[in-house]
Amino acid sequence: MSGYVGDLSAKQERALLQFKESVSAIPQLQDDRYLLRWLRARNFNVHKSEKMIRQHMSYSKEYKLTEIMDWTPPEVLQRFYPAGWFGEDREGSPVLYIPFGNVDLRGLLHSAKPYDVIRQMLQQGVMSVAKMQQQSEKHGRVIEDVTVIFDLEKLSIQRHLWKPGIEVTCRGFNLFEANFPEILKAVYILKASKIFPVAWGIVKPFVEEKTRKKVNVLGANWQEELRKHIAPDQLPEYYGGKCRDANDDPKCAEHICYGGDIPHSYYSSQCDRASDSLNATDISISRGSRHTVDVEVTKPLSVIRWEFQTDSHDIGFGLFFKGQVDSSISMSVDEMDEMVSIKRWDCHRVPEDGHFVAELVGTYVICFDNSHSWLRTKNVRFVVDVLDPVKMDEEDEVLS
Repeated sequence: MSGYVGDLSAKQERALLQFKESVSAIPQLQDDRYLLRWLRARNFNVHKSEKMIRQHMSYSKEYKLTEIMDWTPPEVLQRFYPAGWFGEDREGSPVLYIPFGNVDLRGLLHSAKPYDVIRQMLQQGVMSVAKMQQQSEKHGRVIEDVTVIFDLEKLSIQRHLWKPGIEVTCRGFNLFEANFPEILKAVYILKASKIFPVAWGIVKPFVEEKTRKKVNVLGANWQEELRKHIAPDQLPEYYGGKCRDANDDPKCAEHICYGGDIPHSYYSSQCDRASDSLNATDISISRGSRHTVDVEVTKPLSVIRWEFQTDSHDIGFGLFFKGQVDSSISMSVDEMDEMVSIKRWDCHRVPEDGHFVAELVGTYVICFDNSHSWLRTKNVRFVVDVLDPVKMDEEDEVLS
């Protein structure tokens, strides 16, 4: 049995009755179709479903979901948060387009608070429910799910595997599923570059197993595949259909925001520092001195990613390779192979970040250099990650 109204097994019927009883003190939760979404999300385990729905009520207060459709997001999110609704699939479900490859995560988090970025994602969830209701009224039958298209053109390590951005994105995905379970019919991934497996490996743990099974990565014939699920007269010309908007735009940008690079004029010193990561480290580097950080690479062609920011003034930064030497042997960076030469960065306003494809395994050493300063101690906050390997012949495409 599917677990939907009209298609319940005897066991599922009993679970629904028990679930109704467990949440009977909450009158607005008595609609069967609504309650079955939570039960399906937890395989009809009443205890787990109740725990989930009560957690949702807590999130609803925190993110003000009941009034979120009356909320006007900051201008930068309205103009650059990539998402939009257009048309319906062949079964009448509304279609949400997310051109995620064109999102400027760094710009968003320098221009808006993480809370607002996540709230924008949750607003799409509330809108999903409204769109399903509209489609139900249009077709005279119940529509209970949505189709999502992720366009990953321009996906790259430089633009998207930035740790603060990843953390907010994963948190948003997690909260979307926690508050809007079982509304996804299918997710279609388009134009997945060769970096996609690295990105998916990071995001995957934050996505429910049931949702993972709905993710479809389309190949080079993605337009043909899309047309199997969405009729051409419901699909933008840009995605292989026949539709243009009122401005004769084949991308239907009147309905779908395609994001793009955010001008620095939107950047705000009042928003949370982008380097405020759960894994960030704070250090103090005395005047005239250096501080080194060992980074162990165990797989050839791994990607070392870093981000750092000072509370005031500049700092020098470089990357060196120590090799596979005994950890007890003391070496200065001057004795190591230089991978990225030391350069001074004015990074107290905007964090500096970068990456390096490590061809060799062994110990790499990041050096923060304050030897040029004889007056000031520098306080630095930094994050360093080692990502799974990429192929060297893909590097130009992946890191562009």
